[in-house]
Amino acid sequence: MSPQGDYPAADVCAIGSQVSSTGEGRHVSLYADNISHGSQVAVVTKGYGVWFQEAVGMPFTTQVSGENPLLAMDTEGIWCVGVYGRKDSGDEAVVPGEKLYINITTGLVSKINNVVNQLPFGYALGNVTSGATERIAVKVHFDPNGWTDRAMYATFIGSSSQNAFAIDVTDESTIAGGMSRGLAINYDATGVQTGTAQINALAIDMSIADDINDWMMLTLYNAPVSDKNIEWFSFISMYQESLGDDVTAKVLIDIGFSNHNATAGRDTVIRIREHDTLQVASSFLLLEGANAVAYMFNFNDAPGAEDAEVVLDTHSDTETSDARIRCNTTLGDRYIYLYPV
Repeated sequence: MSPQGDYPAADVCAIGSQVSSTGEGRHVSLYADNISHGSQVAVVTKGYGVWFQEAVGMPFTTQVSGENPLLAMDTEGIWCVGVYGRKDSGDEAVVPGEKLYINITTGLVSKINNVVNQLPFGYALGNVTSGATERIAVKVHFDPNGWTDRAMYATFIGSSSQNAFAIDVTDESTIAGGMSRGLAINYDATGVQTGTAQINALAIDMSIADDINDWMMLTLYNAPVSDKNIEWFSFISMYQESLGDDVTAKVLIDIGFSNHNATAGRDTVIRIREHDTLQVASSFLLLEGANAVAYMFNFNDAPGAEDAEVVLDTHSDTETSDARIRCNTTLGDRYIYLYPV
C-alpha cells in the first residue's frame, strides 16, 4: 500500500499549516492502491464511485492498468452515476431526494443501506425504475455516518465469544422524574395490517448450527446492588392500555411450547431457581387489585389438564411433610392441605 497520497506522514507537517487542495478540501488526491472501486470496473474509473475506508468520492480520471498514479477525486459535487433501483427488501424505484449507498464489494450504487457492506454515497436527483440500473444525477456527499438514517438494515457477524453488536451506556444524569433508557423503541404503526400480518416492535429470531451449552433468546442480568433505595425493581415490566372491544384476544404473555426431546422433568415452561439462601421469594404469582383476574388458573380445553391425575405437583425430601395452599381471608389465613399418600 502506498503512502497517503499528497498528504504528509505523521508529525511531518507543522500544526495549523494548510494541506487542503482545491474546492476547500473537497478534492482529495491518493495513490490508486489507496482507493477501492469494487468489481464493476477493473481499475479506478471516471464515472464510477470509489471509496477509501469510510469516505466516498468520484475520480476525475481513469487509472491506467498496471500503474499506481496519484488520482484526484471529488468528495462532493453532482455527478452522473449508474444507480440500481433496489432497497434491502427488494426492487424499488428511486426518486429525487432519496439517500443512496455504495456497495463496498461491487461498487454498485442503490438504496440498499445494510451498514455491513454499504457506505452512504449521496442523494438521488433523478428517477430510476424499480429493478433497473439507470444513469441519473447524484449529489455525492462525504458522509460516513450511516446511523443517521431513519430505517437501517444490518447484518452483523461476530466471531467466537464476541458481540456482533453491542451498546454500552453510562448514564450520569440526575433526574426527578421520567425515564432513562439504554435503548428506546418508539414504534408507531400507521398502516393497516390484514390477514395474518404481525407487527413487532422488537423481534428476535435465532438458529444454531452446532452444539451449544446454553441457548437463551433473551438474557437479563443485574449487577449486585448494596443498600440503594429502589422502590420497585422488575426485570420485565408490562402495562397494557385498553385495546377496545374489537380485539379477539388480549394476552400479555403468550407462550407457544413444543419440545419432544427434553429429558424428563426438564421440559418446563417457567423455572425459578434459588441462587442463595438469604431470603425466600415471597410469591410465585401475586395478584393485586379488586379486579385482578376472574380465575387464578383457567384450563381452557388443554388436553389432560382438567382430567389430569395431578394438576398441582409438589415434591419434598421429607416423607411426613404436607403441602398446603394458603388462602388469606378477612378472618385470617385458611389452609387447604394436600396430604401424602
